[in-house]
Amino acid sequence: MKPEGVETACSPAGDKSLIRRYRAGGDEAATALYLRYARRLRGMVARYCGREFAGRFDADDVTQSVFRTFFDGVRKAAYDAPDGGEIWALLVALALNKVRNLVDHHTADKRDVRATLIPDADPTAIVERDESAADFLRLVVSEQMDALPESNREIVRLRIEGYEVGEIVTRTGRSARTVERVLQRFRSLLAEP
Repeated sequence: MKPEGVETACSPAGDKSLIRRYRAGGDEAATALYLRYARRLRGMVARYCGREFAGRFDADDVTQSVFRTFFDGVRKAAYDAPDGGEIWALLVALALNKVRNLVDHHTADKRDVRATLIPDADPTAIVERDESAADFLRLVVSEQMDALPESNREIVRLRIEGYEVGEIVTRTGRSARTVERVLQRFRSLLAEP
């Protein structure tokens, strides 16, 4: 018979034991919990993160946030595992609440994700209809871009060239939220009289 709190190579630590070890300062216990649930949680969260929010948040963001909240709560003794049970139900509840809050946040009037989406329009058709309007538009865009910092100009230039937000994030090394903010601000500048 093994002493309480001692795991053997054949018997993995239970969630309650890992939580107890984490509270005592054992960061390897946090790693074990993360590795035990992260992949499954990310897969579950991905089903609830719609494509329209991909530029704002994704399953990885939510999963990391859930674990940050969970481990903070464990340190403060707000969360624990049931005797002989798993923390899965708690992680799912935290994740669903986070997704719900993020969706509410990103669909609020001033932040509505739909305001940053460019409708599916063929820009060449617009240019062919009115070349003088297209020249004026190019001039306005050029003037507004010249006023931007170089890093923001690169974001706008890539978007004009047809790159998606995710591709711009990769190419510029800026966060998705920053890219969305820069593009939204640029659209606002173009809309000002």
